[in-house]
Amino acid sequence: VSYRIAYLHEWHENIFNHITLKVAGSDDEPDGPHFLLNDYGLGFDEMTACNLLKVNLDGMIVDQSNPMPASRRTINPGKGRVFKPGYVLHSAIHAARDDVHAIWHGHDLDATAVSQTKFGVLPLSQEATYALNKG
Repeated sequence: VSYRIAYLHEWHENIFNHITLKVAGSDDEPDGPHFLLNDYGLGFDEMTACNLLKVNLDGMIVDQSNPMPASRRTINPGKGRVFKPGYVLHSAIHAARDDVHAIWHGHDLDATAVSQTKFGVLPLSQEATYALNKG
């Protein structure tokens, strides 16, 4: 659902965005904790529950079984690839903060444009001032 919401609000850009969700109860599993991650190469509009990848903190796929038969998948089933340069950010946060259960990393056009300006975020609104004071 988070991928659909992000897509509908245009909080995506190309295929270099990621959402990770910690799998409940996976801390005690071998090679745990585990996380669900989008398959590299699929857009947020193509994501379904059947093409999420289950990975460990190192970004290695730990469960390649798929409960939904290929014949029932109507959207690109993906290729089972983890974009490790993008996942590094997620794994570092998940490793340092066991209270964090979900992370979204995106490159929406507005944020990308602001980050590439000479001055970055300026204190021109309440929201910008709040963001600058938090950092």
